[in-house]
Amino acid sequence: MELLTTAQVAKYFPNIKPDTLRQWRQSPNRGPEFVKVGPRVFYPKDAVEQFIANLPRLKSTLEIK
Repeated sequence: MELLTTAQVAKYFPNIKPDTLRQWRQSPNRGPEFVKVGPRVFYPKDAVEQFIANLPRLKSTLEIK
């Protein structure tokens, strides 16, 4: 299992800063799943890819609710 740091995951999302990922970790069902190893946080690469695959695909900003 490949583990990614918060900074590495932020690079998957244009205009998303590591601080945003830290905020997402505070809310259930927001952002990709993560694991803690001691005080450090890592994201399994497959969880990040699954999170991206499950994002809604929109054809217009009018579809955003």
